[in-house]
Amino acid sequence: MGWKDSTLLLLLIYTDCVYSKGGSEYWSEDYDTSKNCKDEQTILKIMTSGNSSLGHCEDEVGDLSDVQVFQSCKFKLAKAVATACSSTTVKDGGKLLYCKNNKLTTCCYHQHKCVENWNAIKGDYTKTAEAFLRDKKAWLENEKSKGYETCQALDSSYDASVCQKDCTSQETSDFAKQCSAQGGFFKCCIRRDKANCHECRYCCTLLMCTRKIGSGFHTDFTSLNGTKLVVDSQSEGIQQAKELFFTSSSMWKLPDYRCLNPESDPDPLKWGHYDPFSFSEAITKEELSKAVTFPYDKRFMNFEDPEVVKEMLDTKELEKKWKEVYGFDFAHLGFDGSERLLDCVKAESSEFAKKCKKNKGFFKCCSNAWNLYAFVESRKILKDLNLITSFEEIKGCTSAVDCFIETNVHFCSILDQYTGLVELEFETPIENPLGGTSIVNAERQHRIKANGTDLVKKPLRLGHRASFCAILDTCTVNDIYFTNISAFMQVYDKEAFCNLDVKDIIYSDNFKAEDPQQCQQRKYPNVRICPKEEFLKKPKGELGVVLFGKGMEKLWKGSKKSKDKKKKSKKKKKKKGKKKKNKKKKKKRKKKKKKKD
Repeated sequence: MGWKDSTLLLLLIYTDCVYSKGGSEYWSEDYDTSKNCKDEQTILKIMTSGNSSLGHCEDEVGDLSDVQVFQSCKFKLAKAVATACSSTTVKDGGKLLYCKNNKLTTCCYHQHKCVENWNAIKGDYTKTAEAFLRDKKAWLENEKSKGYETCQALDSSYDASVCQKDCTSQETSDFAKQCSAQGGFFKCCIRRDKANCHECRYCCTLLMCTRKIGSGFHTDFTSLNGTKLVVDSQSEGIQQAKELFFTSSSMWKLPDYRCLNPESDPDPLKWGHYDPFSFSEAITKEELSKAVTFPYDKRFMNFEDPEVVKEMLDTKELEKKWKEVYGFDFAHLGFDGSERLLDCVKAESSEFAKKCKKNKGFFKCCSNAWNLYAFVESRKILKDLNLITSFEEIKGCTSAVDCFIETNVHFCSILDQYTGLVELEFETPIENPLGGTSIVNAERQHRIKANGTDLVKKPLRLGHRASFCAILDTCTVNDIYFTNISAFMQVYDKEAFCNLDVKDIIYSDNFKAEDPQQCQQRKYPNVRICPKEEFLKKPKGELGVVLFGKGMEKLWKGSKKSKDKKKKSKKKKKKKGKKKKNKKKKKKRKKKKKKKD
């Protein structure tokens, strides 16, 4: 995230704790016939207004029981409310409205609330690892109670074969037999994860039964009695495995809910991950064998492994590796934002940006910074507590100040005049779009077409690289972020871009936003170059530096050189013109003299 943090971002950016006032729930109620279609006018208003701040609605079609339809509808809403609050996280799911008419059920959330800023989120990244290492059995039992069939400790191993054996043994279970008898397809998800440390790895199994109902799909799980999406301020947020399966996770200091594909490689250390939608919608063995699987990359979202941190901080090939793993166009070890500022300025006149403008698109630069020090500091704390046996300092990551990776993503938003959809074209193709922001109902609600490099088109997965995007306003003291990532992706002209909502999502500090009219007058709206007099009055941040300080010095210098160059060029032209004039006069005088003679 942003550069300002010295302690807050180490622990709070997408930690494994989800903020919730008093451990409140998303939507705790069960299906109640007396509440059915009770507020049709509000439902209609949400559906037709096009205003996402009012709420969001989902449809469920099929010959299912009221409870099954209701549960399935709430799964969809959980993903949608997570998208709505993607700049922080969900504080309150709001009021749940629903209307069931024959085989069509519409459900909506209304009056939801997002957490105001990251300073409001409380949580300690290291505490999860500490709890796991002090009592693995108790920790895994607690994880299993969320609805998993089995959970096994792996220590520092990546081999989840033990959970594959658990899955094989469940193929003859009562649940699997009942699933088959009802015309369903039995599946077992092997989830491999870590409790915030390299020595805290484990795997769990989740039993599922998927049936085709009409034109859609419905999945049942071993635990059928819960209909609640619970948010608990003391532990890992939404509590039930079945809801977690359907909820997108950024995986940046958050759990990993992906399912491994044991058929993807003979070596269990190289098993890839199913795309959640391909896996959940497969209803035959043949379909499951064709389900989209992303190859395993040990470096992907695995900073708990100190060897991965070392590799991803290697300055010789740093940008190359961040591009390979996450699809960034620019990556640099730094912390005052200067390098990403200069890259975005340079990118505005790149061949990619020129091609974007030629195709009547709008070029954008998604800028951010990622602090890896939390992973290193956490290991140091665990070693001091004698919970792990090894810790070594990593070059380039000895404090919060020197462990920021500044990144940029270059992309183009183009409006398709025929479909009315905005197509996103990224300069660098993404290999693995899992583990980042997902835009639910991208086409229907947000009018964004799925990126051609994304293999799965529902929802639109932007990947880790575009989870947060800061606006490069060099007049601000802190990094300022676009509050609605869907809107940022969708805008395709300067006017709409300059009117996007932005705020300090870390501390909610007040800042003087730029006037939209001034933004529109700039040649390149992505970057606001602060007037030198105003910039020099800007205070230092918590890390003792001025945001974009070094970068601005280069831009001013470059601007001065450019002005001097223009002046010299003007002088040269003037001189050349004068010489030409004098030459003509001389020629004229010679002609006159000849005539006289």
